[in-house]
Amino acid sequence: MLDLESAIKRCEEIAKEQEKLCKANDDFNFSQPRWRECAEEHRQLAEWLKCLAKIADMLDGTIDHLSGDDAKELLSDIKWELKLVKLTEV
Repeated sequence: MLDLESAIKRCEEIAKEQEKLCKANDDFNFSQPRWRECAEEHRQLAEWLKCLAKIADMLDGTIDHLSGDDAKELLSDIKWELKLVKLTEV
């Protein structure tokens, strides 16, 4: 079973592998779109997982000790992270 950091790393590795296939096989254009699409999707997945990791770090050990204002601030930070993800979507 993968932990979050391992999943991020694996997505980035797959993206690199697919990009290498595109570069190494320039003569075989029929396969390149699939490899390129796979690379882009895995890069996007890695970005989403990084956002999830940031949110998990924000929440780690804080939920039980939050006051009303602190909870609002934390939720605002999480919303900001989610907006950043939307801005970086492929």
